Amino acid sequence: MKEQELLRSLKIFSRQIHCATGMSSWLINSEENNCFHVGKYQKDFFNYLDYNGTINSLFNDTDIQRPIVMSDRLDLTWVAEWIVLDGEARYLFVMGPVFLNQVSLGELDIQLQYMHQSIEDISSANELLKSIPIVNREVLNQYAQMLNFLFTEESIQPSSFCYHNVIKLKKEKVQEQNGHTTEDDAELRMRGEQLILGAIRQGNMNYRQILDEQCRFSNGLLVSSGTPLRDGKDTLLIFCSLCVRAAMEGGMPAAVAQQLQVNYLDEIEAATMLSVLTTISQRMLQDLVTRMQKYRQKSDISASVIKCCDYIQVNVQGELSISDLAEQFGYTKYYFAKKFYSETHIHLSDYINQARVQHAQVLLTTSRQSIQDISEKLNFGTRNYFSKIFHQIVGVTPVEYRDRQGHLNNRSIENV
Repeated sequence: MKEQELLRSLKIFSRQIHCATGMSSWLINSEENNCFHVGKYQKDFFNYLDYNGTINSLFNDTDIQRPIVMSDRLDLTWVAEWIVLDGEARYLFVMGPVFLNQVSLGELDIQLQYMHQSIEDISSANELLKSIPIVNREVLNQYAQMLNFLFTEESIQPSSFCYHNVIKLKKEKVQEQNGHTTEDDAELRMRGEQLILGAIRQGNMNYRQILDEQCRFSNGLLVSSGTPLRDGKDTLLIFCSLCVRAAMEGGMPAAVAQQLQVNYLDEIEAATMLSVLTTISQRMLQDLVTRMQKYRQKSDISASVIKCCDYIQVNVQGELSISDLAEQFGYTKYYFAKKFYSETHIHLSDYINQARVQHAQVLLTTSRQSIQDISEKLNFGTRNYFSKIFHQIVGVTPVEYRDRQGHLNNRSIENV
């Protein structure tokens, strides 16, 4: 196909996918000049890719003559491919960005904060992110196959696509600018890991400052299969095991630590977005450090009460009655309830409710379960009673809490 005819076909293709999905696209020549674009905010998205080092990387990979799928921490995904004419890579065609799944602005706020964006930047970015369409992976793969056929007149399977992680590209660009090598980064990451694990052992609530100062250990992925979500899960699974082991080394009972690890692993595997993995990681660190701090502060609390607290936290979804708890730890219901209050200054029934509400907050933030399902899962009996207890502890109803977290932006969530 002649060059001008190919460019005309590309413009038609761009308009068709924009009409069908709202997805933007643009064409760049080998001098990095924009030839044409279809859709809004082309300049902003181009600058974003340029800032992350992606454009520079693509121009260094002109020998890749197949679709290049790129994704980042915000779950944004692009597809790019070089147009080769007479053996020379002359144009780069880019489609996107798109979201592959439903995503809430609340989750995006967390990611932008994690990327150290200012509040003003976050507000501006949110307006931009609202314009991005949702295109599932199967459809995006089909468009990439169609694009490749337009260039090569050959069929290609998604397994043959090339995958780039924008997070990695940004890290490599920063390393190049700062004179860091891969070995330097590996050493910094290892040092950061050890500091975080030490904070867990000691119950050091300053772990956030340590994490900020040594954040390189969480930039990029420890494993790479070409699938960002799978890589993120595998990396977090490894880190989870290290964190739980550190907690046990710091004095957490093995049975408690192992059950917590099972809970974390289940949540990690159930995650459908990279942003959810980040939330799980942050909450896991907060949970482990807070627990270890309490262990160190409980020298004046009896072993039976400590074990009772651990049992409630681990079995928060089970049926927790004061009678059963008292019997399990060898006391009468009346004596154990009095003992628990005298040592912790909180009634055992209130402690159970607090544990359940804390877990409900997690489910409201990270899952699509309905209010009714969460109420039943945590043994509150009725939705009305669940809402009453939740409001007493948190200050808002479950529906209001989920709304504040941004999950009402996802219409697939039920509040019934």
